[in-house]
Amino acid sequence: MVTALATHYARALADAVTDTRSDVTPEQAAADLRVVAEVLEESPDLQRCLLSPAVGRDRKEAISDILAKYFNLHRLVSNFLHVVVHHRRVADLRGVILEFERIIDERTGFERADIVSAVALTGAQEQEIIAALEKASGKRIRPHFKTDPSILGGVIASLHSIEFDGSLLGGLNAVRRQLRTPS
Repeated sequence: MVTALATHYARALADAVTDTRSDVTPEQAAADLRVVAEVLEESPDLQRCLLSPAVGRDRKEAISDILAKYFNLHRLVSNFLHVVVHHRRVADLRGVILEFERIIDERTGFERADIVSAVALTGAQEQEIIAALEKASGKRIRPHFKTDPSILGGVIASLHSIEFDGSLLGGLNAVRRQLRTPS
């Protein structure tokens, strides 16, 4: 769930990134933010440190500066991270990133599509799915692929509020519902 506060921060960053004077592309800003999120997810100790009230604000800001330099984050993203840390909003960072991507997609004419497959797809398969979703929606698609073996086979694509379920599990569930329905 994305909070109102995360939306506020995301909108402020999107405004800064899309400003005519900005020297960072929305794609680069989003990529930099994802790097920070991945680092936090992979390092529970770092996450605890940035979330802990026992660690001083100055130390947290120093850590954010080190992260920015180490991962060569763009200056604007580095400054944004500094603001997030300074205002003790690190816990909201994942929501900020999701909302930032949604806002940027909206402003640039893209539609986010969450695509789940049972196994990793080839580049050609991904392109085929993107083309089909673009044709169905009439919009450019920004795909987010992930794998989930529990769907057994096939693909599930969610586009805004519409779900296309071409999974084996979805097909089995449909057959199950039909068998349960009295004729």
